Amino acid sequence: MSIINFGKSAFRQSGHILWTILNMLVLFSLLLSSCSNPGASAPKAKVVSPTSTPNLSSPSNYQPPVFTHQEPRTAKSETPIVTAPFPSPEALAKDKADEMTKAGEKLKFDSEAKAQKVHADVTEIFTKGDQKMNSFKPVSNPVRKITPNSHQGTGTDTNVAPIYHSTFFPVVQMASALSILTSFFDNPSASNTFTVTTLSDTDDGACDSECSLREAIYAANDFAGPANIVFNVSGTLQLNDTLPYILNQAGLTIDGSGQKVTIIGGNSGQIMYIGKNVSVSLNGLFFSNGTIFNTGTLTVKNSSFENSNRKSASLTTVSYLVNNSSSDEEPGCTFYSEGSLSVDGANLTDDCIYAEGDLSISDSTLIRSSSVNHGTLSIANSIFIASSVWDTEELTITDSQFTDGYAMSEDAAVTITHSVFKSDGEVYPYSYVYSGDVLSVDNSTFDLLGGGSLFSVGTLNFMNNSSFTSNQVGTLISKVRVL
Repeated sequence: MSIINFGKSAFRQSGHILWTILNMLVLFSLLLSSCSNPGASAPKAKVVSPTSTPNLSSPSNYQPPVFTHQEPRTAKSETPIVTAPFPSPEALAKDKADEMTKAGEKLKFDSEAKAQKVHADVTEIFTKGDQKMNSFKPVSNPVRKITPNSHQGTGTDTNVAPIYHSTFFPVVQMASALSILTSFFDNPSASNTFTVTTLSDTDDGACDSECSLREAIYAANDFAGPANIVFNVSGTLQLNDTLPYILNQAGLTIDGSGQKVTIIGGNSGQIMYIGKNVSVSLNGLFFSNGTIFNTGTLTVKNSSFENSNRKSASLTTVSYLVNNSSSDEEPGCTFYSEGSLSVDGANLTDDCIYAEGDLSISDSTLIRSSSVNHGTLSIANSIFIASSVWDTEELTITDSQFTDGYAMSEDAAVTITHSVFKSDGEVYPYSYVYSGDVLSVDNSTFDLLGGGSLFSVGTLNFMNNSSFTSNQVGTLISKVRVL
């Protein structure tokens, strides 16, 4: 037992000696390391560059880290921001008005030259048409050529020599008038109505059971009092020559109501002539390829007119509005009026109206047609499609519609009420209104998306919810006043 205890004690002493030797070696190594860098103190923290790592073993190659930052700002004195008060409604309205005025002036400046050029072009076209119409002369009153039994067309009487009668021979006129007066006094109830029963353009000297339009006009001229001509036949009447001049100063009505009668002009190009101080009313008829020359007072109701002899022209040129004929042809207008002309309930296609006196158009439709007028012009309840009017005196348009057309008064005022002007650019480039004086627009709409202009030498008055819509081509040019 004692031997075991001695062994344990010797082992403990030898372990303690070994531990002491190890501690001394560690302490000795620390002393040696401190002696190798005598001036060194506590170790310093390393600075690591974000971009590179310094080489500590070679201090001479060490590069310090580079840091970047914004340039420093130096405080300086600045003007304090002052918030302006919100402008008053009056100031805003004034600014808006000034802005609109400037825009309007710029629009006028940019567009006036174009509008004036359009006006000059259209005026030139109508002036040429005016000159041509002034050179147009009516066909002379035809010499009456009576052919007895001419209605039968065949028979023994066809070889009878014709009897000539002319309104230029006073003796014959007096004899005819005396015959009429005698028959009137013999039969005071003689009718003032003459009935056309045949569409043949013939004349056997009497308007009886076989009566042509030519014979009926001769009879009406000879009648002492207002006369009427009616039809009990329908169809087409092809004239051989112009009808006799209508000279009954008591007045004449030619009424095709209840029938469908088409009257086609002959080689002369003239259908009929109305004398001075003579009032004529045409109702319910269709006229084609001929002129009605009026020096009296003519009223046209519920009739249609077409002039297919007029040559077609490019629909993009305003020359189509006046006359499509070549320079060596007669004008192609159905109406040439030196007196007063009223067109009511009429349809005109590829046609034109020329009037030296006053002209009124109501409840009518004009297609690719035009009117040239030197008196006052009144238009009501009518439709103009690719059609135009040109006037030198006052122009009034009421409850009407213009599509791709022109309305112009060269020297006078224009008044447009409850009407619509449209432009789609399909037929003509745009719609156009020109006033040589004041242009007044009341409750009317201008939808000129295809292009168009309103031009007034005087003031342009927009009243009562009138509107103007256009693209960059359209312009309002004048002293604009919205009422």
